[in-house]
Amino acid sequence: MEKLLRKIRSKSIAIVYAYKNERAEGFDHYDYWAMNVVTDWAKAIEEISCIPYIIDVRTFGYKALNKVICLLLTFVIESKG
Repeated sequence: MEKLLRKIRSKSIAIVYAYKNERAEGFDHYDYWAMNVVTDWAKAIEEISCIPYIIDVRTFGYKALNKVICLLLTFVIESKG
């Protein structure tokens, strides 16, 4: 774990969110996070010496498909409830 943390130090980690009540196809796969949840994730990312990059899912998808941003790691977080 320490080796991985050293390797990703100073890298950006995206927190991708969707807008509440989004009706576009495919948006039912995303959680609608309250700001305090996003803030908690951002703090956790900073604690491992990385940079949080908070972005909405449409912009993230556009940038990823057009290779404007580099996808290093993808984490899928599933809510229970």
